[in-house]
Amino acid sequence: MAADGKIYRLPQMNVATFSAFDLHVDTDEGLVWDLGNYHKVYTNSGLRLSLSSDARIFTSSEECCKFTFAINNVECSTPGPIEGIVSVNVYINLHRPILIEGICEEIPAGDVNLSVHVGKCKDQLSVGDCFFGWESSIHAMASEVYAEREIISF
Repeated sequence: MAADGKIYRLPQMNVATFSAFDLHVDTDEGLVWDLGNYHKVYTNSGLRLSLSSDARIFTSSEECCKFTFAINNVECSTPGPIEGIVSVNVYINLHRPILIEGICEEIPAGDVNLSVHVGKCKDQLSVGDCFFGWESSIHAMASEVYAEREIISF
């Protein structure tokens, strides 16, 4: 709900879906899924990205795995990263569903490469033993949205 008490719907267009089956990626840093190219039509639109998958961390200490969207191999920075964190601080092999969603702005029109990467979390010295896509189907979606709004940071 907006500050004026009304609910606004962001217009979506140019929707693309991506799916992978039997994608078992056992890596702790770097590329986990190259979704491929997406043709962004408008310069003044945001790129809404969403991902549904299975993610895991296996560790015996306090570590975490950060899964993030990248556009042309660069993490989204405006208004901030689109990421999901998996973290534990006990000796466990924990698989869980993960949903990552957000809007990346200031992406020019044209072909862009979309990918998902894993790495260490902010303020962590090392990354855990990360796994992506174990025994599950993985789905992602990209679409262009117009979002005239004020960014509120906490």
